[in-house]
This record gives sequence, structure tokens and C-alpha cells, in this order.
Amino acid sequence: MRNPARIYPLLNKIGDIWINNSQLRFGQLIYVILSNLDDDVYADEMFGIEDDKFETLIDAYAKKSKKHLTNEDKNSKLKK
Repeated sequence: MRNPARIYPLLNKIGDIWINNSQLRFGQLIYVILSNLDDDVYADEMFGIEDDKFETLIDAYAKKSKKHLTNEDKNSKLKK
């Protein structure tokens, strides 16, 4: 069985990015993140991607977009 403790950190990273890109639907956000996959893996193979690889993609997208929010930024956006 996989460790459930991995879930919230991953969801929080996705949430941070999504809050700053709220114009995107969830599927669009995941598609954009997956577009950063290595050449040997394609977005349509998402089903087989391990969580740690997906987290690496999320981190790379956050760094690339430079839109990873602080908690203060996140809270102010959620209140709007």
C-alpha cells in the first residue's frame, strides 16, 4: 500500500499553482503541467506516472512559471 502522507503535500503544490492560474480548468492545469514531461514520456501516459515523478513535474512547472505562492499570497487570493 502506498503511504497516504504523500497526498496532501502533492495536492497543496497543485493548489498553489492553480490559485495563481485560476482561469484554467483543472484538466487544463494538469495538461499544462504534463506538457513538461521528458521526451520519452507522453501526456497520454499519465496513468502510469509515479507520484514522485508527477511531483517533480509540478515543481518544475512552479519554478518555470515563478508563480508558486506564499501562504499569505494564497490566502489573499482565496478571499477575493
